[in-house]
Amino acid sequence: MDNVVNVTVSIVAYNTSLEILSKCVDSIRDRNIVWNGIFIDHSPDSRYKSLFENREQWQYFMRGHINDGFGGGNNFAMSQAKKSDYILLVNPDLYLEENSISDMLTFARSKPNLGIFTGKITYPNGSLQRLNKKNPTVFGLMGRRFPFLQKISIITKAVKEYEMSDMNYESEMDIEFISGCWMLIPYHVWYEVKGFDPRFFLYFEDADLTRRIKNLGYRTLYAPSARAIHEYQRGSHKSFKLFILFIRSMIQYFTKWGWQWK
Repeated sequence: MDNVVNVTVSIVAYNTSLEILSKCVDSIRDRNIVWNGIFIDHSPDSRYKSLFENREQWQYFMRGHINDGFGGGNNFAMSQAKKSDYILLVNPDLYLEENSISDMLTFARSKPNLGIFTGKITYPNGSLQRLNKKNPTVFGLMGRRFPFLQKISIITKAVKEYEMSDMNYESEMDIEFISGCWMLIPYHVWYEVKGFDPRFFLYFEDADLTRRIKNLGYRTLYAPSARAIHEYQRGSHKSFKLFILFIRSMIQYFTKWGWQWK
């Protein structure tokens, strides 16, 4: 790169295994940029503190006594951050491929009206994760959560449209809903949009953020040039507590943006 670019990396973790988190943190390295990291520990017992004791580029914050969710944790992280050129939000179960940050920045700097950007994400076995979506719809979400409903044609159509099933992941594209597991946002855009809406404890905060950034006139983009690997647990499908949080955030989202059914 022609000029030095400064990036603030933010990770928020609650119940991620130490092994997976360690792989995530180890993957965040790039000699071509200046970066610093902020880690928010939402665990009840400071279980991740030892991982950051000898990592000079990281600031560690224990917030298990507060735990204001994914969005709230990242909002707090950015309140502690020094001014930088870009903010990179990374899930604790995501591993960046070599030079991914540089690849993201190369792309971002070529797009003067960029508001938010993500790259190509795969499972550990190399298969594609189709995380780019259109704005949520009730039927689309119902069909994804309860696959047996996809026997109904209107539900099937809604799911395909929501998941952008015909999208070519080898091409650059504007996206309505970018997953919060991996986001690059220009510093000035983050502060213009005022970060995540704190009313979303977990789920839909990323859909809401992407939509607000897009409504400000910025581009919300995907490009395959930057790559990462995501363990992707789909917690709301395995935990009743997380499912309830999902439903609560879904209601919050549609109450805010209007109940779009299909």
